[in-house]
Amino acid sequence: MKNRILPILAVLSISITLLAGCAKKIDSEDAISSYINAYIYSDETDTLQKAFAEKETDLAKEDKENFTSSLKEQFKLGDDYDPKLDELYQIYQTNLKKNTKFSTKILHEKSDKATVEVTVSGLKELNLDNLEEEISQKIAANPDLINEDLSEEDAQKVINQLAFDIYSEKIKANTETKEPVKLSISLKENPDDKNAWVIQNENDIFKELSDAFGV
Repeated sequence: MKNRILPILAVLSISITLLAGCAKKIDSEDAISSYINAYIYSDETDTLQKAFAEKETDLAKEDKENFTSSLKEQFKLGDDYDPKLDELYQIYQTNLKKNTKFSTKILHEKSDKATVEVTVSGLKELNLDNLEEEISQKIAANPDLINEDLSEEDAQKVINQLAFDIYSEKIKANTETKEPVKLSISLKENPDDKNAWVIQNENDIFKELSDAFGV
């Protein structure tokens, strides 16, 4: 029995090796779609890891942490604002997914390189040009918010809180989209994994995508 099993195991081993060698790259269009879904919408899939040979990560968690920490730093908020920030993040994500969209089209694709055109309809940028004026209006409407008894530090805290409240209102109301933008994304074969892609000038492309989506 052992003598019969060993040849079978050898055949299975060869078959598995051949199958592994025949693995193909993810279609470049699907690769870019998975990249956008992961890094813009925080919807990570197995396709992303296969397409770009990336390790599994919790992008949704990272995105939420970055969103929260950046607003905390910008408006000098304490941990007591975490529930409000969590709620704001959920609204922000809902608006992003509900109101933006994108489409992809392969311009050309070979075994080792490809170019994909992405058309994005993103959110309009928040208008914060009149932030100081809006804060002043809120203080004028509620003069008890800042009085002579407040220290300079406490007065600044009130101003930061008002600024955050105004910013939150703008995030919640931000559902209007802008004119579609077209981007051209070039990919090349990953030198360390022939079955995966690498986005050329990825940092610049990510910034262009973020700007196009209004995030």
